[in-house]
Order: sequence, then C-alpha cells, then structure tokens
Amino acid sequence: MSIYHCPHCGLLAESAAEPASTSLCANCKQEVEIQDTILFVQSVMHKYSELSNKIKLLQEKFIPLDTPNTPIQAALNNSNLFANSKQHEKIKKYLNNKKLTVSFNYAAVDMSGYFDEAAELIGDNFPLLEKYLKQMRYLYANNKIGLMIDCVNLPQQENQKLQNIFKKLFNYTIVAKYNYQASEKKIRISLNTTDSIKKFLTGGWLEWFATIKLLKEAHLKNKSFSIARSVVVQHENGDKNEFDVVFMTEHKTPLFIECKSGEFRQDLDKFIRICKKINIPTKNWIVLASEIDKPQADAFEKMYPVRFCDLTHFLEKVKPLI
Repeated sequence: MSIYHCPHCGLLAESAAEPASTSLCANCKQEVEIQDTILFVQSVMHKYSELSNKIKLLQEKFIPLDTPNTPIQAALNNSNLFANSKQHEKIKKYLNNKKLTVSFNYAAVDMSGYFDEAAELIGDNFPLLEKYLKQMRYLYANNKIGLMIDCVNLPQQENQKLQNIFKKLFNYTIVAKYNYQASEKKIRISLNTTDSIKKFLTGGWLEWFATIKLLKEAHLKNKSFSIARSVVVQHENGDKNEFDVVFMTEHKTPLFIECKSGEFRQDLDKFIRICKKINIPTKNWIVLASEIDKPQADAFEKMYPVRFCDLTHFLEKVKPLI
C-alpha cells in the first residue's frame, strides 16, 4: 500500500496506486504524488529528528538545562512542572541543613488551574477590588452568596473595568454567577461556595499572587530556582512552623514570603523569633501585606528587622534578592 499527503487540503491517506505515480486526492480531487509508505515515514522521522535537535540547541542556548530545577517553557500560568519533589529539592536541602524536617504540598505550586491567573488579576487591580473582597469575606462569614455592585455613580471606565474583571473571574469559576444589568448599571455576583474557592477569595489569593510574580521574574532573568508553598517544618524539639511561600535561586539564600491579606501586627514578634531560631537573614523574610502602602512598609522597616512590602512594590523589593 502506498501513501500520499495532499499539498492542497492536507489530507494524509493510503492509495492503491504505485509509488512515484500521480493520482487524485480523495478529498479535494486535486492531483497528488504517490509515495512509498516506508520512504515517506523515514522522511518524516528525519525531519522530526532535525527539528528536535534544533529545539534542544535553542533550549541549551537560552535556558540553563544543566540545572534540574529550571523550567523549560514560558507558559508559567498553565504548567504543573513545579509540582514534584525534584523541583523542591534545593529548598529541602537548605532547610534540612538547618536541622529541620520538611513537609511539602506539591499541589500548592501546580499552576495548571486558574488560581494564579485569578490571583494576578486581583493583585494587579487590588485598589479597585479591595472593598468588594472585604464584602465577600463578610458574606462567606455569614453564609451568604449574593453580592451586588452598584455602578451608577462610578466613572464609565471604572464601571467597564469592574465588568471585565468579574467576567474573567466568572470564566475562571472563581465566582459562580455573573450578570451585568445595563439598565440599572448593577453587577450581580453569586459566590462560589467550594472550600478551595472560599479559601482563595478570603486571603489565599495573595500566596498565589506572590508565587506567579516570582516565577515570571525568575523566568525573565533566566534564573534556576526552586519554589514552594505551604511549607511545614518541624524543629528537633518538635515545634512546627509553616512558611507561606519559599523561593530560592541558585547560590542564594531563600526568600521567605509571609502573605497577609488582613491583620498581621500580632505576628511580628513571631516572625523575628523564627528568623533567629533557624538563622534566616531578616532581609530575606518579607511580609507581603495587601492592606498597607509603601510609606507604611518603609516606616515598619525602620522599626523591625524584617522586610515589609505592599502589592505594588513587591517585585521591586525582591528583585535584588533573586
């Protein structure tokens, strides 16, 4: 049996005609060249091998593949490359050297869902969304799901932006229902009551925000790294601590990002004690707080040895440490 690949419509099909002859395509009726099946497959495999070698050379040129923790694709928002033990190995080794037993939640850095996209959307638009997030938290606490946003007195640009944001959150399934009533200029939202979504909207989004921002910055700088979320460590005396986000580039001390979407002042002494207990440089302990601004963050740093950061200046704060 011979084979042909139609250059007109793309059909790949077998043919009873002899190789090196011509025939008509069964689909578009245009003339096609008949080829020997084995020779055709050999030709395809040769081209595949050539392209694979070219891709490998490009990867070696632009991405340091000698480091096992380095991702080999830019589609960070749609990847589960990080949800495995190998990717966490650098962080584990560092913490083990501090005489800590480490427990990882690999699924916490699985980026193949929509949590990271939704978190970036919320974080990048937090000044606009802050009061609605607080309303959502109140609704969840009182077992209610309906949120109505009155846009009558909002500027048209802000109104449109809110529509776009909540429509995206609906597409991501972060909210269960979305409807814009143009005649009344009202956005109506029904909250998603799934436990994972509830946790996300009541503060968990901030860890995802920090995670995707760090990943994108490391990829932009072509850095080898390890990243982990919800890291639980146990000390020799049995005490336990949990770190929100830990991020480590090659030959660097890890960053410990403590994500606070609400009150955090009562935990400041705990942060300082943890740094001392496991000998973490305080400049590498960063409190990312959504409800402070840059002047407040700067003022807190004059008072405490750890770092503080608002959402807008997060990357500015961490870039010198990556």
